[in-house]
Amino acid sequence: MLLFSPAMASPWVPPGKGAGDLLTALRAVPAPRPGGVRRHPTAFVLGVLVMSFASAGSESFSGAAQWAAATDPALLLALGAAPDPLTGQVRAPSEATIRRVTCGADAAAFEAFAAAWT
Repeated sequence: MLLFSPAMASPWVPPGKGAGDLLTALRAVPAPRPGGVRRHPTAFVLGVLVMSFASAGSESFSGAAQWAAATDPALLLALGAAPDPLTGQVRAPSEATIRRVTCGADAAAFEAFAAAWT
């Protein structure tokens, strides 16, 4: 688990549980959206949801989007954000994107992730 507070200079990562481990586990959840180019990788969107719930106490998709919008771009990159190829800017996923990805995700695969990660 990765914990972050705006007051902290950098995220704190408990031993053995880094953002890379989280992303590796989330990549096992199949992408619910059809093929093609996507601004936000599925594992990144699910990672934002997990982190917003775990570190900020968010309880909704809009809360997760607000957390992501207020989060340092370096943390979003650590969670797997894909920077814009032209500008290099990192964008947080919108509430609609978080909702679409989460509601479309394979529930059994996400439960398997949650059981393995906790």
